Amino acid sequence: MIELPKRVHEHALTLTPDQLPVRVYDLPRLDARGRALRDSLPPSVELYFSLHDPPPGAVSALARHASGFEVVSADGLGAVRRERPAARAALRGPGKTREEITAAVAAGNAALHVDSPEELRLILLAARYAGRGVDVLLRVDPPEGSGGGTAAAPVGMDPAALVECAEILDGSTLVRPLGFSTGTADRPDARTLGRLAKEMLDALRPWSSMFGIARPQYAIVGGAPAPGAGRWSTGFDWRQYGSLLSRLAAPGETLRVTPSGPPEPCCGWFLTRVLDVKHHYGRALAVVAGGEWIGDAAPGDVAVVPLETGWDRPWPRPELAAEPVTVTCRDTGAERVLANDVPVDLLRVGDAVAFPATFTTPAAPGPPPGVHTLTA
Repeated sequence: MIELPKRVHEHALTLTPDQLPVRVYDLPRLDARGRALRDSLPPSVELYFSLHDPPPGAVSALARHASGFEVVSADGLGAVRRERPAARAALRGPGKTREEITAAVAAGNAALHVDSPEELRLILLAARYAGRGVDVLLRVDPPEGSGGGTAAAPVGMDPAALVECAEILDGSTLVRPLGFSTGTADRPDARTLGRLAKEMLDALRPWSSMFGIARPQYAIVGGAPAPGAGRWSTGFDWRQYGSLLSRLAAPGETLRVTPSGPPEPCCGWFLTRVLDVKHHYGRALAVVAGGEWIGDAAPGDVAVVPLETGWDRPWPRPELAAEPVTVTCRDTGAERVLANDVPVDLLRVGDAVAFPATFTTPAAPGPPPGVHTLTA
């Protein structure tokens, strides 16, 4: 079992059952984590944060520490613009629709990661209709077997696609390639990731010359988990990684890092109500609500919040005491295990349990949980 931050725990104690489930975000904690990460990197290395569905205030909390933001949808770009209209932003992710590209180009003040020649053609078309220039970063995947492969399916381009992009851009002044972006799976130590970054930069520099980019930008997406998120987040040495990156940049080059995953898990919590507790063949089980909105919780990533307002029935309140509990939920009619054998002192029907914030599930039915942001 984990312990909630004091600010979040005190707020949780004020909640009533009808306010659950809810997402609670500790913005001062987010601000502190962002500052710590920025302070661990040399000034020469730019820091972007990846935002998917940021809660109100998150962009402002991070903006003072970030060189910019990366988003994966027009909605994410809109969230950045609402709070920080002048902030640098980049739209990334494979399979961008024509509508998304057109909206991003029309809005202006945002770069786009190009994941395929087809995307580049759509960007060029949108730029012509909008009558304005667009900055792009060409997304390149390392070759298979290089050690720097992406964490999931390939999303960028190979050399043949880059050649095609050069042909598409030939003579165009509307689409301006600023440089390249590349990604890698999370690595447990800074030295390994620094070595991979060097290999990727060495491979990309000749392409900068081919595209005629005099002062190229190189964006390394992922590889290093955001503080508070990811398997190696607590032990990853960002200061060492930043030092290694600062030695890689040649004169006129800009290096940028984007931690893997959004920063919300370090400051956000999903709180939901305990619906039932029982013993099943000697095993203690708890059933919670809102399972369709909860991602996969790691064992132990659960906190208990006792709610005295959570019981209104005329019989003794069921409880589990001083034993490991498996937390399950109803997920669109099916049952799912969220956490196994979590040691708890006391867990009762009507109490609340909290999980680190995760992405929402787009296909989840019904209205999404409420959002509470804590500012002090």
